[in-house]
Amino acid sequence: ELRFQSLLQALRVHGAIPTVLQLCERATIDAQKHVSLCLKLAKEFGVDGSISQTMRPGPLAPAELMVDQKVLYEVVAVGCVQQTYQGALLGRMYQSCKWPPIRLNANIMLEDKVWQGRMGWAHLGSAAQRLDITWLEPHLLVILRTAYENLIGDPLTQDFSREDYGQFSATASSEIMREAMTTLILPGFESFGLSIEACRKWVNALTH
Repeated sequence: ELRFQSLLQALRVHGAIPTVLQLCERATIDAQKHVSLCLKLAKEFGVDGSISQTMRPGPLAPAELMVDQKVLYEVVAVGCVQQTYQGALLGRMYQSCKWPPIRLNANIMLEDKVWQGRMGWAHLGSAAQRLDITWLEPHLLVILRTAYENLIGDPLTQDFSREDYGQFSATASSEIMREAMTTLILPGFESFGLSIEACRKWVNALTH
């Protein structure tokens, strides 16, 4: 939620198109909803998932980029990549999960992730029409790897799997995200004229 709030402020300042602003505003509201859904679900398993303090997340973009480039970098990282990864995981969770409340939450959150992803692609498309975005090319692999490692790096996912409850092993999560990269993310970047050769080689070399 805090990440989307920061993006919304930056997008307003840098003159994003109305569609992108609307989608980002929706994303902040959806993030609040997801918190409530997950806290309620946690209580069903006897867990208090609330946290006393939250800190606004730091920047994702490299410091040497210009300000408008940093905004695009972050929108691509969050919208095009992170939300697509998460949407792919939620989609598989909805398919395999047997526990009704988890399955329902996965379905609700998946629909929202689709719109959050559209925010990223819409902003990238708008930028591609107005500007030279090829400066992004050397950063794409870092964006992909960072998001991938953040999701795979959870120690709980390494050796534990209960897909009937929506819990995937690291191996299964990796396979799901590789498919998302191959079928959604990389073709999306390529459609805007960005070179994805380095990214494709990394995806093809992924083993877990």
